[in-house]
This record gives sequence, C-alpha cells and structure tokens, in this order.
Amino acid sequence: MVCSFLNMGLSFVPPRILKRIFPPIVTGTVIVMIGASLIGESGVLNWGGGSNDCHNRPETGIFQLCPTIFAPKPLPWGSPEFIGLGFLSFITIILTDIFASPFLKNASIIVGLVVGCIVAGAAGYINGSSIKTAPAITFLWVHTFKIRVYGPAVLPMLAVYISLAMEAIGDIAASAEASRVAVDGFEFDSRIQGGVLADGIGGFLSACFTNAPLSIFAQNNGVIVITRCANRSAGRWCCFFLILFGILGKISGVFLAIPNSVLGGVTTFLFASVMTSGMRVLTYLKWNRRDRFILAAALSFGIGNLLVPEWYGHLWDGIDNPSAGLQGFLDSITIILETPFLSAGLVALVLNLILPAEEVMQSNIVVHEDGND
Repeated sequence: MVCSFLNMGLSFVPPRILKRIFPPIVTGTVIVMIGASLIGESGVLNWGGGSNDCHNRPETGIFQLCPTIFAPKPLPWGSPEFIGLGFLSFITIILTDIFASPFLKNASIIVGLVVGCIVAGAAGYINGSSIKTAPAITFLWVHTFKIRVYGPAVLPMLAVYISLAMEAIGDIAASAEASRVAVDGFEFDSRIQGGVLADGIGGFLSACFTNAPLSIFAQNNGVIVITRCANRSAGRWCCFFLILFGILGKISGVFLAIPNSVLGGVTTFLFASVMTSGMRVLTYLKWNRRDRFILAAALSFGIGNLLVPEWYGHLWDGIDNPSAGLQGFLDSITIILETPFLSAGLVALVLNLILPAEEVMQSNIVVHEDGND
C-alpha cells in the first residue's frame, strides 16, 4: 500500500522528463522483453499442459500430471493431446483470419477459444467442477487484517512497483502503436502519466482488498492487433464485464474450466503480437552506433535472464544470516535480476541517459563523374 505512492508520484513527473527517461529505445526494449517473457513463462508452458510445477514432471505430488492429478483427464506435461489442443486453437485463429468474413476475422481470438473448448469438452478435458464449486456471489472483502507496515518488505515491494511502472509504460506504448496513434509527443506522454497513475491507484486499492498489486495485462495489446478494435467505449464495457465476472462466481468458474492447453495456444499468439509491437516501436530509432550499443547491452541482460533464469541463483551464497533489512535489500535486487523486461529496461534507461548523443558525421567520400570514388 505504501509503495504504491511511488507510481503515483512518477505520474506527476513533467512530460519533458518522461520523454527523456522513456524514449522509444527504452519502451521498445521493454515491450519486446515483456512479450518474450510471457511466451516462455506462460504461453508455451500452458500450451504443454500447465505453467505450474507440472511442467517439471515431478515423480510425486499433485503436479505429477497436468494441470493436477485431480483434473478430469490429467496427462504428463507436453503430451501430444495437450499440444494438439493448443495447436487447434492456434491454427483456428490463422484459418479464421485467412478465410472468414471481416466480422469473424475481428473475433478470431474468440473463435479459437470456442473451437478449442468444444473439442476439449468432447474429448473429456472439461467436467464443469469449477463451475459447480464456485459460489454464486462473491465479494472482495472476505477477511480483514490490521493495517501495518512491515519494514523489511518495503524495498522488495518498491522493486515490484518499479517493475510494474516499467511494464505499464511498455504496454501503454504497445497499445498506442497497435491503435495506430502517436508513440511520442505530448499526447503520448499524457497517456503514460495517466497509465502509471492508474497503476499506482490500482496497487493501493488492491492492497486495501488484501491482494497483491495489479499489473497491466499485456495480452490486451495482442487483442487490439487481432480485433482491430481500439475503441475506448469497448474498453469501458470490458471493465464492466470484468467487475461483473468477479462478483458472479459461476461465470468465473466457466473461464476457470477452459483447459490450459487451449488458453496456451491462444495466449502464445497474443504474446507474440506484443513482441511485434515492441519491434515496431524500435523502428523509430535511427539505428546509429549508439542505439545499437544500448540495445545490445540491454538485450544481453534481458535475453540472458530469459534463457538462463537461474544464473543469479548463487549470488548471495556468501552472505550468512543477513539481517531483515539486508535481506529486503537483497530480495529487491533479486526481483530486478529475475525479471527480464525490468533488467533490460533499466540497462537501456541508464545507458540512454549517460551515453552522449552521436554526432552526425559529414561524408568525406567524393563521387566522380565516372562513378569511381
């Protein structure tokens, strides 16, 4: 709750400073890494059966099979049945975009989900238990706790909110690019300020609701690209339905009944769309030596962390019995290192601020009339 004021304060930073801190080379890098991270940490894992511990194929416990051993038809992670269900949803999106009417093309995501769920239900992967056990009505406050501040958790939570701010800035830039509006200038800076402010307020309210801080949903950028709908009224209706689904437990149970592999096939496509939005933002660069240097340094951390996430796992092995304050400091560094888009974004941000701008060099080449230099 206390740390949420960091994001609220950032939203009041003048646009001129925001533009200096978060130019396209920073936001584009963050967007690319967000998409890549989500593909590896959620999309493909769910496509194979689940993103929980079942993808490690443990020999004991409830995660021996995916999504758990209590599922209606559990199977080992990566089974052909799971891969096939995810591929069915994925290929349905592609086929709909190729052969369907303009209306269905804009609803290709829904078509992919529906086709995947129909086949999954017919094959016995959906039994409706999540719908039966869900309460008819549910509310935010089911337990109450005394409000207090736990000091050692402040630094780690500040790192979390910095991560949320970076993600918000990247996702807002991706949404702007997908919506075909400006990704720089006063109007864009105003969007960034409003988005970061909303992120901070959302984090504050979620703490009041005894929940972890919320983050902007990157899949929305992919939805905008696929549906070609960037209308604000549609967004407001989505907010209304999300609130309604949060209250009506039975409807939430319907979404929980969707098999992970079906969701994985759809969300992998959406996450890849997020990556392409980041690449589009990076095309605004001049691609001079300075831009290439910054991007290479940032991606060294981001891609390296994404491919080998355990590389920092023994960083603090030499520190024995740290105090609560020191442990909080170490945890905050760990959060930065284990978040690919945050580590890459911070490297790009720092280098962009400290490296001098590259001067335009006048060409010394003289071209003669005969074409020889």
